[in-house]
Amino acid sequence: MTGMTRIRAFALRSFCAAGCWALLSSAATASGPTPPPAPLPVDEAFVATASMHDGRVLLKFDVLAGHYLFRDRFEFQRGDEKPALIDAFKQDANAAGKTKDDPSFGRVKVFDRPVTIVAGHAKSGHGKTQLTVVYQGCSEVAGVCYPPTKRTFTLASGAKDVLPNELAKPGLSSLFKKQVSSQ
Repeated sequence: MTGMTRIRAFALRSFCAAGCWALLSSAATASGPTPPPAPLPVDEAFVATASMHDGRVLLKFDVLAGHYLFRDRFEFQRGDEKPALIDAFKQDANAAGKTKDDPSFGRVKVFDRPVTIVAGHAKSGHGKTQLTVVYQGCSEVAGVCYPPTKRTFTLASGAKDVLPNELAKPGLSSLFKKQVSSQ
């Protein structure tokens, strides 16, 4: 073997040894249980919007994959009216939910995909309708259930895809504050 060949052979063995060591080290680390990911914020896991269509107040929930909402944990309240449950409103088949064996709550109906819920009718003669909804869901991905969430929507006639008041972006005028002189 020439000197150059010996250097190449040594370099190749060293490279292989280092690569094998790195591979074994990462395999040992990967063999341990990996913790679940951190849960998403509730408004990212369940994106809620409201609309008014043909005098009906519609709530749409885009349920992120790996998450679900409990059907029986919905409560709706318009203005100062008495709160109502989801069964107080006529629903389509999509809003029936699917049966799930939840580890915390037993056999329940859930929404695990986007769903639109009819949350009542707009009051005639009023310019705006305010709707408050309470809901609760879980993340199978993170292995947690969210606490009940309360969101309020303010809807005008013909409104589409309105975010909850809690998430509404401020208007441009609210970004500029009047400067008051201290003199």
